[in-house]
Amino acid sequence: MIRVSISQLVEQAKLLSEDKRGNIVRLLGFSREAANVFHVINVKWSFSLARWMKEATISWAGKELIDATVVNFAPADAKRFYGIQLTGLERSRIGLTDRNVLPFFEDYPSEFRNIKNLSYDEVGDYVIQYERKEKIKDNTILKFDDGFFWYDTKSNECESWIAKKMQHCGTDASGHLQILFDDKLEPHVTMTWDKEVNTIIQFRGKQNMIPNEKYWPYIVEFVKEFEIKVSDYWSTVSPRERDPGPRLFHRMWKAARDQNLQENKRNIRLIIS
Repeated sequence: MIRVSISQLVEQAKLLSEDKRGNIVRLLGFSREAANVFHVINVKWSFSLARWMKEATISWAGKELIDATVVNFAPADAKRFYGIQLTGLERSRIGLTDRNVLPFFEDYPSEFRNIKNLSYDEVGDYVIQYERKEKIKDNTILKFDDGFFWYDTKSNECESWIAKKMQHCGTDASGHLQILFDDKLEPHVTMTWDKEVNTIIQFRGKQNMIPNEKYWPYIVEFVKEFEIKVSDYWSTVSPRERDPGPRLFHRMWKAARDQNLQENKRNIRLIIS
């Protein structure tokens, strides 16, 4: 007589409830063999993996063609798409490979619940944004209660996507770039800090202009916290906006003082990370 424990029954029921192969065949049109590949990769992720592969191949070859041929996708096609090495005589008929989704899930498996219902294109954007946030989080040096924070690039240039958003070159050989972000990961100010002499070389807002006045308190808090000097370098290249660094910082300091940072509505009390 075969005895089965309650825990084994529960586990079997859980596996059955998570098995998405039937839906992959019935709703997405894949063959049972291809569905098995998604199932082996990960039971929980399988349906989303299949759906994303279908969406990607539709973008690549067209909906009409893929709808008609998806049932003929071989296991090797599913493996090739997700970068799984083919063995023996396996051959894939598609020339498309995704190199982001599986590595991302392997690094951040809990994120699956946040993206399982997104489209394939949206998943790509999500992965890029998430990895940007993780990198920036590791190098955040000052945080504020309203979500703003300073990010140290530890380099004399910032990432290309930051430069693009700031609409300037994003490079300065005279020091490490510091970036002021809001809680939505939108950059607003770049600042060059020469750490060897503990001096701020320049401030930059978007399009190389003087930073918007509403961001001045964050600059002041940064300078005060690290007891940094401000150089005599012109703070902006625009002739109509020229203002030497120390004079501009004095304006910033006065504006920040007048706002009374400890009591104003934005409540940007400094937190040292």
